[in-house]
Amino acid sequence: MTGPYADAARAYLAAGWNPVPLPYARKSPVPAGVTGWRGLNVNERMVEAWSRLGRRNIAVRAPETVIGIDADLYKDEGAATFAEAAERLGPLPDTFRSTARADGSGIYWFRVPPGRRWRAELGAGVEVVQWGHRYGVVGPSVHPDLAVEYEWVDPEGLPMGGPPHVDELPALPPEWVAELDNGSVADVDAKADVSDVSAWTDGLASGSPCQAMSKPLGGALAALEADAPGSRHGTMARAQLALVRMGEQGHAGAPAALEQLETAFSGAVAGSRDGGEAEARREWERALAGAVAIASAQATPEGDRGCCPERSSPAEDFAAAWGDVLDSTPVLAHIKQAAHARYLSAPALLAYVLGRVLVEVPPDVLLPATVGSEAPLNLAVAVVGGSGDGKSALFDVSRELLGLRGMAQEERERVAGSGEGLVNTFLRWDKTSKTNVLADDPVRIVSVDEIDQLGAIQSRSGATLAPVLRSALMGGALGSENADAERRRRVPAKSYRLVLFAGVQPTRSAALLDDADAGTPQRFVWVRASDPTIPDHTEWPGELGWAPVETPKSIDYPEAVKAEVRAARLARARGTGDELAGHVNLTRLKVGAALALLHGETYISERWWGLAGQMVDASRAVQEQCRAVLAAEGQKRHAGAAIAAARAEEAVDDDKVARAARHVLKRVKEAAGEWVSRQDARHPTKSLREYTDDAIASLRRAGQVEVEEYESRGQTCVRLRLAEGAA
Repeated sequence: MTGPYADAARAYLAAGWNPVPLPYARKSPVPAGVTGWRGLNVNERMVEAWSRLGRRNIAVRAPETVIGIDADLYKDEGAATFAEAAERLGPLPDTFRSTARADGSGIYWFRVPPGRRWRAELGAGVEVVQWGHRYGVVGPSVHPDLAVEYEWVDPEGLPMGGPPHVDELPALPPEWVAELDNGSVADVDAKADVSDVSAWTDGLASGSPCQAMSKPLGGALAALEADAPGSRHGTMARAQLALVRMGEQGHAGAPAALEQLETAFSGAVAGSRDGGEAEARREWERALAGAVAIASAQATPEGDRGCCPERSSPAEDFAAAWGDVLDSTPVLAHIKQAAHARYLSAPALLAYVLGRVLVEVPPDVLLPATVGSEAPLNLAVAVVGGSGDGKSALFDVSRELLGLRGMAQEERERVAGSGEGLVNTFLRWDKTSKTNVLADDPVRIVSVDEIDQLGAIQSRSGATLAPVLRSALMGGALGSENADAERRRRVPAKSYRLVLFAGVQPTRSAALLDDADAGTPQRFVWVRASDPTIPDHTEWPGELGWAPVETPKSIDYPEAVKAEVRAARLARARGTGDELAGHVNLTRLKVGAALALLHGETYISERWWGLAGQMVDASRAVQEQCRAVLAAEGQKRHAGAAIAAARAEEAVDDDKVARAARHVLKRVKEAAGEWVSRQDARHPTKSLREYTDDAIASLRRAGQVEVEEYESRGQTCVRLRLAEGAA
């Protein structure tokens, strides 16, 4: 899966930056252990591992000789601070800037003298990004609020296709250096040097959060250093698997520990194997592939993730995403209590309630044509959870909470079928004209209990449900023209209302997510069917007492919001923004309209726009969780084959070790108690020579040979002879 990080991280690494991943369309958090004065330098192995996490934003940690001046010029205080400093210290030279705005705001990057610390901020609205403090979000990340991509701008103010090399950055003028200099780096605790094995292992042993890693790493390093010519492959492989498993469990130091192990293993075997470093590298990669496959198949479940990094609890994650929304008004708090009284997810019930509110609005009530044309209030909700998580109950409880009863409601509620069937539900047969005409009440609530039903429908030859759904959620014209009047089905654009409720099991979410390029998942509000904050018992609060209000033909919103929507569209039209931002903003407007109408208002104020933004952010997070589950499922599907291949290769290795050992033992026996050099004892077949050390080690463990080192022409050599009493 590609994304800002996977697409760009290697280019940043090659340009001298430390690229680290962020959640998609978010500014935080970065992985533990890669920022601050003790943070690790990013290497290729980290980039490779992080690139497999799915779609992620990208940030950079500045090198030690680079700082960034982060100026929020769109804020009055930021503009004033920046202007005052330029007047007092002299203007800054033109430089490269990373930004998501067109007003001059962003991070201005410069080279600075090494070994220095820098002030955290120049003043209000202007902060300093440096090695030990903060990081910078960079292109092609998506801005969480503006829904546009960050980009790099060159010294002439022109957009760039990628990052500059750190060596291209201009030097910060001396006056600015003096202003921002905050003392020597030596004044802070020295950061661990991961190139120093002893510093790394000592740090682990002295109480680091990754203390559990010290045993496999330290033991392997000691064994590799001391064992000559022991079974280095086995020593390395056991430690490698242990460290890979710890990496799967979230230990931040696993990549660096693996790097140390690889260096030690290569140094131990490169001089004693045919092929030298190339052969050591091949052996390392072969064993690593097997370790990753085994670790993936035996991944530690969530909730048992090792000692580091510290992870937030599900309740904390839920509160961070939904706490402000669900408690922000008495109406929303009422919905939360009702959900908990029936042991249902509060966000999911809120989404269902909002969908039902929109159903009560006439189909000709639209959002204004801020970009493109007017848009209908058609909405889709995806409720993510396992079988039996209460997804079906949400349908009934949302109706009960709003007090919606009667045959009219039942007539509006349908089950999804084919695309043609969905179109037909908005029509009726007119006996007089003998044609299909628009139904008297063209309003439908369509439910899909499990999204794999949708996937099954879409997989039929010639199925049309997916494109019809996309068009229907945008209020497009539905149906087709046929010569036969009885078969002709035509639903005019913006003449109907559709709200879709779909249950989604994470492992089957590909039915929606695989259609991302067409914008299908972005048209949905994604919520989880689980809610970790449900108490043991809550009283049912009764019905909301809600009633539809008379609405104007257009649900309008403030100019500031329109400007934000236009900016996202303009960036996309110019080819620089997120191509799916328009779908996200439209979904946000629909949610904002539903929140307003739920509270008896007909205007999407800044308040409802803000709450809708939080809901859309939470929706994106649920999508990312589903993508992660799908990725994990994909790994598991391939893990069996990978493990079988790894074990088959191990079996081949064991067989070759045994064959090499038989030859060595034969040569030693022929020597009748005399010493035999390793060179003379090895197998004559080239493909078996690389197993000589493992063969000698196995014979020594079995007590069949004695092994001794000796000096010859200034080099350390190995010889062996038949052990006393050996047959």
